[in-house]
Amino acid sequence: MADPDPELGITYCTLEDIEDVLDLPDPSYPGETLRFSDTSHPRADYVIKLIKSSEEQIDRMLHTSWREVRVKDRIKNLDRPEHDELTWRSEMVARGGISVMLSKDLRPWDPTKGDKMEMRRRYTNAWVDISEWPDMDEEEAGTGRKLAWFDEHAGILYIRPRLISPRFNSLRITYRYGKTDPVPEAIRRMCTLMVCIQILKSQAFYIKVGQGGDIASIRQDLIRGWQEEINDIRSSYQRTCSVVGLW
Repeated sequence: MADPDPELGITYCTLEDIEDVLDLPDPSYPGETLRFSDTSHPRADYVIKLIKSSEEQIDRMLHTSWREVRVKDRIKNLDRPEHDELTWRSEMVARGGISVMLSKDLRPWDPTKGDKMEMRRRYTNAWVDISEWPDMDEEEAGTGRKLAWFDEHAGILYIRPRLISPRFNSLRITYRYGKTDPVPEAIRRMCTLMVCIQILKSQAFYIKVGQGGDIASIRQDLIRGWQEEINDIRSSYQRTCSVVGLW
């Protein structure tokens, strides 16, 4: 089984995975080597687009990603919370940072990979690049604290509150997220079946990806069975979730 090809921009499954499920090339024709290519129906580049769209669907359905996803220029308000003694906000400030919710499973902060953080000055609305803040120690000697830091698993950015008000009021951030673990086999299977269903539903498949035509007669049964398997995988991941506390 081939690994997904980063050069093609696909992560969850491969063209070979799709071919295996669709039983290509057709074993009833000895010597047949036809697979997805520039001349097949559908073409290989079209199937790659189906894989990419299925990856996005899986991420949205499961609220989790096993690939690197870039969020560009997301804007967050940075109004400093009232420091009262009766709410969790006072403890948040007392622990050293105003929190900004991003996406869970943040990738390590790295401006050389395009990560960027800017703050907008009050009154002038000018954006100031602070991308190096997560790597800088606070000015106060001996504290060992950072100007900004991340809880990468929970997807939270913390910023020293005294550095925000009254100078800044908004944050604009470009960052990356997604698990770095290998893609689970269940997710690989789910993505593969989602693409196979789209291919079987397309008129292009009637022109035959391979040389056989028998698969058309059982098309609806295949689609039904694959969709049930997709639903089972989706349900198993939706029943499993991590609980992240405030601290």
